[in-house]
Amino acid sequence: IVSHFLRRRIPHRLFITSFQGTVLYPYLGIYSKRKIVREFPLEYFSHKVKADLIIMTDDGTQGDKVLEAFKHNRDNIVFIPNGVQVSNYTQDIDINSKIMNIISKSKYTFVTASRLVVWKRIDRSIVVFKHFLTLEPNSHLIIIGDGPEKQSIEDMIDRYSLRDSITLTGFLDHKRTIQIIKHASMLFSFCDYSNMTNSIQEAAYLNIPVATINDGSTDSILNEENSVKANISQDFAQEIASEIILFFRNPDRKTNSNGNIFTWDERMDRISYEIKKRLPQTKCGNSKDNSY
Repeated sequence: IVSHFLRRRIPHRLFITSFQGTVLYPYLGIYSKRKIVREFPLEYFSHKVKADLIIMTDDGTQGDKVLEAFKHNRDNIVFIPNGVQVSNYTQDIDINSKIMNIISKSKYTFVTASRLVVWKRIDRSIVVFKHFLTLEPNSHLIIIGDGPEKQSIEDMIDRYSLRDSITLTGFLDHKRTIQIIKHASMLFSFCDYSNMTNSIQEAAYLNIPVATINDGSTDSILNEENSVKANISQDFAQEIASEIILFFRNPDRKTNSNGNIFTWDERMDRISYEIKKRLPQTKCGNSKDNSY
């Protein structure tokens, strides 16, 4: 509402909206005219405003489908990966001694790094790990993050009697999360909707292999040399656990593929470029007003 008011009051200015991913995809098709306003996520109202440039972070939350549902002009939309902050990867940060002890004593250490919400499907990671554990008992799963699904995840761990083989760290800051991923054998990501998440980009940048769903969303950065993928099926967990074993036992595997990962500086350069090319031009081809 405020944005709409400002646009009407300040004409002839470039109007930009930016979204760090979206929370709306699960709601598409649910809402109707009968729903009252307070039931809509606040992001809904941001999409009601038409902008000259819409920057949507390509983080696996299906922003393309959300923007399509709101009928935004495709020429005004730019999808840009979040970008990794290179300085965070070169620093050595102390990790909890318990976690480091787990990593050092385990033959294989797996990690998930996300908010504990339903669509992240941490339950799939637990089931995959349960199958893997029957093949390689000296293994451990570290679940980083907090959220509304924490209790149900803990209940699942107890139900499968995996308390000694799975550790929940709770919330960790980004630098400590990166340190754990850096020391892990593999990252798990089995989300609904899409899997081009920040943690997958970070793992790929660190040359840590990834196990994920073969949904096409990660094809630009993950291939058979740095990942294990499987289609969702009745035997998904058992199938991908077996594929992970084969992956680790392959002496020719390579994980050095971080050349396709956006850095934060590259993200800023791309945003700057997209803004500048939309600024009003003079007859000489220079911007009338370079403030933005």
